[in-house]
Amino acid sequence: MRTVLRKLLLPFSVAITLSAGAISLSTPTRAEQPLSATDQRTGEFRRLINNWQATDNPEDAIPPLEAALRLVPELKDWAPEKRESVKGMLLAALGENYLNRNAGERTDNIERAISAYESALRLVKREANPEIWARAQNQIGVAYVWRAQGDRADNLERAINAFQAALNIYTREAFPQDWALTQNNLGQALDKRVRGDRADNLERAIMAYQAALAVWTRDTDLQYWVEAQLHLALAYANRISGERSENLEGTIKAYEAALTALTRESPQDWAEAQLNLAIAYAGRDRGEHSDNVRRAVECFEAALTVYTPTMAFHGTGPLRTRNSL
Repeated sequence: MRTVLRKLLLPFSVAITLSAGAISLSTPTRAEQPLSATDQRTGEFRRLINNWQATDNPEDAIPPLEAALRLVPELKDWAPEKRESVKGMLLAALGENYLNRNAGERTDNIERAISAYESALRLVKREANPEIWARAQNQIGVAYVWRAQGDRADNLERAINAFQAALNIYTREAFPQDWALTQNNLGQALDKRVRGDRADNLERAIMAYQAALAVWTRDTDLQYWVEAQLHLALAYANRISGERSENLEGTIKAYEAALTALTRESPQDWAEAQLNLAIAYAGRDRGEHSDNVRRAVECFEAALTVYTPTMAFHGTGPLRTRNSL
């Protein structure tokens, strides 16, 4: 089952140059005299920003971002509020790159991402830069869900609070895709939540997945639509409230939908969906018993074309799913 949280894709390279009051990165040319120390610092800052914006590789983006952050306090000709705003956006971009970094220790990268985002959110004001603020909230929520250090329950509470904060800006009307992504992230955090009433957490998770699916469709957002269907199916399978037979119908409907798009090109997701759908059909009390048994056998046999006797599984409510976090 896919548990990787989707991250929003607001381009910081655009945000830093187009946001209200953004700095000018051009360096004055003075053929008649050497550049002043101020102009040299501005030119160096411009070079660092250009190096960051020219790459999508975190390994290449992190060094110029960190160097630019060290240089910001020396740019004394900028108004203090402008320096703070730019520093906040650079910190948010740094958090993004540590969150996406493959090199180094994952635990350390997540801690660095959280530190950068927390610093960014002290500087980026919701009123002045609402989209960047909302993105940073969503991203720090992702980081807290992935976090290995600290108390798991505390981390999930912080993630939930961050996603809910982002949704104060990301509305369905103004930012439908970002709203759907954040709803999907919130659903996953609620699904994993340690605190609170388990039944209530699952109800809220189901509502969040359904909200995402009100925007994502099979035709326009296939990858995200499949992911949300898989999460919704498992949430229904684990659901405590409601009638068991109704919950199984919700599980079956969501898995059947996902399997119209999932193929063996994604073998783990496909096989897990087949296995969980088989278990749902085996427990179904609606429809013809012989039809349910036939579908269960078909799905079990499909899953066994991928699974081997050495694969380990972890129980999750009435269904079984690989632990992919």
